[in-house]
Amino acid sequence: MAEEERSVQAEKLKEKANNYFKEKDYENAIKYYTEALDLNPSNAIYYSNRSLAYLRTECYGYALADATRALEIDKNYIKGYYRRATSNMALGKFKAALKDYETVVRVRPNDKDAKMKYQECNKIVKQKAFERAIASDELKRSVVDSLDIENMSEWMKLIFLVAPPPVRQFLLFKTEFLFFILSVTIKNQPSYEPLTLCLIKTIGS
Repeated sequence: MAEEERSVQAEKLKEKANNYFKEKDYENAIKYYTEALDLNPSNAIYYSNRSLAYLRTECYGYALADATRALEIDKNYIKGYYRRATSNMALGKFKAALKDYETVVRVRPNDKDAKMKYQECNKIVKQKAFERAIASDELKRSVVDSLDIENMSEWMKLIFLVAPPPVRQFLLFKTEFLFFILSVTIKNQPSYEPLTLCLIKTIGS
């Protein structure tokens, strides 16, 4: 089949797929988009359309792959960025989604739907960052609370009670490291435990 004939046939298959998509028959839409791609695998629109059909069937990984392929073919194809952002949102990859939504909004500043999606995604990214910060602080407090301050040497106790946060963090790291040495030794070489305890006592004093 000549290249021109293949392109014409591919367009017919794409139109057939579009009709199935309008009828919400996404399985057949995917089938005919795929057949169109078999004839013309360098068409970004076909990949983008199939990506949307995959989104409708909640096949988000396939949708992401098709959107990415569309952008590899044509990096200026804005719908490709929109499809990829939507796919990444569905997969919980919010930072990647936000980057693509930013591209869409920058190119189409009057696109209300894109702007709304961008704002929604940006809000989620900020919320996730806040949650990670809170979780990190809680972990640090948990480790500090678990330490037996009453039995620490006097200088360690003094640092924990009056030292600025950077110094406390250093001491906390040192304490965690010493306990790590002990736990690894006990697990792998139990006979070295007395020697390790002696070494830790020397380092920690």
